Amino acid sequence: MFDLDIRDLRDCDNGELLGYYCRDHVDRAKFIQGLMEEWVIESVAIPENAVRHVVARWMPYRGQYGYGLLVYPAKPGRGAFPMTVWESGQ
Repeated sequence: MFDLDIRDLRDCDNGELLGYYCRDHVDRAKFIQGLMEEWVIESVAIPENAVRHVVARWMPYRGQYGYGLLVYPAKPGRGAFPMTVWESGQ
């Protein structure tokens, strides 16, 4: 229904699921609805105040999985971008 391109956040050391994010600051209710539809998360009630708007930046990371490291909150500037995030441990 929504084209938010929601992706999962994983721990860079062990691959544990930490939450979900998408680029840009999107409406919190739409993010939650998109998350429920795209990732089929039904057993968890996500309050809107648990979804945050932050500024993030990708950093090089040479860990086990060879991914970049997503750092947030970051200061606005070169390479930084707005992001909507929900950390599943909240």
